[in-house]
Parts: sequence; structure tokens; C-alpha cells
Amino acid sequence: MSSLASNIARIVASGRSLWWLARAITAGVAVPVAVGIVVAILAYYPVGSFLPPLSLFSLIGTAVMTGAIALMVVAVGIGHSILAWNWRPLFLAIITAGVMVPGLYPGIVAQLYLRKLAFEALADRSTALVEAIKRYERDTDSPPATFADLVPRYLAEVPHTGMSAYPEYEYATSSEFCSAANAWSIIVIAAEGFNFDVFFYCPEKDYPSKFEPIGDWAYFYE
Repeated sequence: MSSLASNIARIVASGRSLWWLARAITAGVAVPVAVGIVVAILAYYPVGSFLPPLSLFSLIGTAVMTGAIALMVVAVGIGHSILAWNWRPLFLAIITAGVMVPGLYPGIVAQLYLRKLAFEALADRSTALVEAIKRYERDTDSPPATFADLVPRYLAEVPHTGMSAYPEYEYATSSEFCSAANAWSIIVIAAEGFNFDVFFYCPEKDYPSKFEPIGDWAYFYE
């Protein structure tokens, strides 16, 4: 213990070591933020559409991946300290891993910010689907029964959201989220874990104030 304490004292006293300490703390904050950004991009943007559904992963992925990286950092620090017979690598690794815990907060904030932007992009991306339903409605004087009715005349294929976390659109001719003035609605189940959030579109756009408008769509927080 005295050896560890003396090494810590030397680390703090050394200007060069203070630079390494600052880098360790910076890395401890930067890693969770980077992980949160990567998770958000893969789960909520079309770049991750080749992956299996990631709703559970997007919920806990930042924490799990950050924890795994923290353990790896400590393991590397232990190995380096043993090989170099020096406490500094282990000390810096523990600092980095420890800072990752509070660093989860900005990581999750970044992830949630990108998630909201992703729904704004989805609202824009869904314009072709909305217009296809409206054209079908004008041509036939009634809304389609399913998305399949739009293929191939109005759409080349049954559409998907492009979001790995919430890949499917749902279509209904009645909905608890839209008023009776709406003959149909489009719904994206945005549930993660124990919440049952819903992102939805009503053609009349008569959304009550309890829903958050996002473009021409609205978001229900459960």
C-alpha cells in the first residue's frame, strides 16, 4: 500500500504525469459520448437497417458497451503495470474507467438528442408513404386496407422505417391516437424496455397538445 501511495504521489507531482492524468479523465468522458453516438446511429438511422432489431440494445447499449470498455481498460492497465513493474498504468486505467461512470450522463444525453433528430428525419422520409396513401384515397375514394394495396402502383414495395430499433410502420383505419376525423393513421411503435412510446401520423394533423409535434407527425411519451 505504501508503494502504491508513493507512486500516486509521484504521478500527481510530475508535470508529465499530470498530462497523462488529464488525458485519462478526458478519455473517461469521451468514450461514453462516442459510444452513445455510435449506438444512436446504428439503432435510429438507416445506416443500421441491415442489423436485427436493436430496441433493447439501444436502451441499454451505451451503458453495457461503456462498462465493457471500462473493464478492458482496467485489464490493459493491470497487464501494462505488471510488465512495466510500475503502478502508473493501472492508476491511470482506474481513473479512466471511474470517470466513465459519470461520463455516461453526457453519453446518454447525446444518444437521446440524436434519437430525436432521427424521428425528425423519419417524418421527412415518410412523406412518400403518406403521399402514396393519399393518392390511393383520391383514386379509389377510400383508404387502402393495408400497405400491400399500395404495391406496385403507388409504391415499389411495402415500406420500412429504416430504423433498426423500430423497423416497421403500422397502418390502421382507426387509432386511439387520432381523432374520428382521420380515416387512417400510420404508427411506429417506439417502445424500449418498459415504456410504450408511439410515433404516429394523422392525415388531419389535429394533434392534441399532450402529444409532441415532430414535423407533420406527433410523438406520444408513455
